[in-house]
Amino acid sequence: MHRVLRVLLFALGLAARPAVAIDPGLVERLAFGESNEKVDAVGVLVASGDEGAPSFLQALADGAVQTAGRRVLIVAGDEGFDAVTGEKIRPLPGDREDVVVNNRLRREIDSALGALRLVSPDRGTRLKAAKADVFLADAHLPDYVALHKEYVAQKLCHAVITYGARGSERQAAEALGRENVSYILSAVWWNAGASSGKPFGEAFKAKYQRSPEWYQALGYETARALLTAVRKAGSADREAVREQLGKLEMDSILPGGRLWFQGHQAHYPFVVQQNQPDGSSPIVYPRELAQIPGTAPNPRCVSGAFAQHVP
Repeated sequence: MHRVLRVLLFALGLAARPAVAIDPGLVERLAFGESNEKVDAVGVLVASGDEGAPSFLQALADGAVQTAGRRVLIVAGDEGFDAVTGEKIRPLPGDREDVVVNNRLRREIDSALGALRLVSPDRGTRLKAAKADVFLADAHLPDYVALHKEYVAQKLCHAVITYGARGSERQAAEALGRENVSYILSAVWWNAGASSGKPFGEAFKAKYQRSPEWYQALGYETARALLTAVRKAGSADREAVREQLGKLEMDSILPGGRLWFQGHQAHYPFVVQQNQPDGSSPIVYPRELAQIPGTAPNPRCVSGAFAQHVP
């Protein structure tokens, strides 16, 4: 465990280190050294910041590193490359021997490769390397669409996925495909499925021929609360209106059906909704407002409940 942590800490310094050629001494230790020498050389190679470290370590793990005399080769099919210089070798020498990777060294290599992937400049590679069960991100709508497009392209999948308040927007389903946004959770301030929100949802749809989202509902209720406070204040004086807002308690289209302010904050239930394959986003939490039970883990993930990819 300590060695895994040390390798990870080495890897976290890579971004600040210039790329250098693989140290021939490290290559020699990994090819010809005793078990302890090889294990130590893995950590030193990762710490070196060498751009070639991931590919060389992967070749070791794949059994593609061989020796010919004192020369170390990375072999692919009927050709190979010098592990230090990168020189192409063809035809391959006939007197080659495989570099032995025992179980202990294999574990060290796997840990090192995992650490290197965690600091990869490629976001998808980092996400896969994390092997997380839950994916949490907070984004505005355009960023959500862009992020999830990359997420889908990488064939990632997590047991639970959320982009904060984003996820149910029809623009995302249109851009990404309904199947690719199914089971995303979003925590929002309003949902037409709550009984208090149904009249507003029906009236909005009748006027605009589309269902409202929380943006429209919150804008409407903000204006309604402000106008109510202005009416009770008898003027538009800001301090008088602020005082009335502090005292305000009114029937509301918001979840729970009531709105009041305390400490300059609006009080009403926050709701969690989850996209469904049919395009709907019903409330799944809190329980007293839930329309259906939430679904977790994401059934689109394959090869087990917490798989990290989709077919």
